[in-house]
Amino acid sequence: MKYIKSNKKCLKNFFNFRGRASREEFWYYALSYFILFIIVTFIVGGRPNSFFSILILVFFGIAFYSAGARRLHDINQSGLWQLIPIILNFFQDIRGMETEFIIAGMLAEVILFIAYAWPSQNFPNKYGKKTSKL
Repeated sequence: MKYIKSNKKCLKNFFNFRGRASREEFWYYALSYFILFIIVTFIVGGRPNSFFSILILVFFGIAFYSAGARRLHDINQSGLWQLIPIILNFFQDIRGMETEFIIAGMLAEVILFIAYAWPSQNFPNKYGKKTSKL
């Protein structure tokens, strides 16, 4: 039941980058998003570049990043930290620096992954009150 509630809550807060999200809320939705990504990728033959697949992944991806921002707010960090791996990805095409930016991007993803898993703060912070359990 928590799984379904979490997904409903994340989709309801589709474009809400304010407030806080518990670990359960974020990770249940993240699981759904990654499963959806794998399914869509296999349906379109390993190349998720059809209009329909891009539309689906962007729609659910926005909800994923909004839940991620709220999750980072729950540990009193800015949701903008999610932009670092995305920005580093754009620099991977610089000739002679591909490997360095790939490594930096992967390191940023690992740090972000650890931040998502960090325990919630049990007291109000600058992003709001502690969220209730699902």
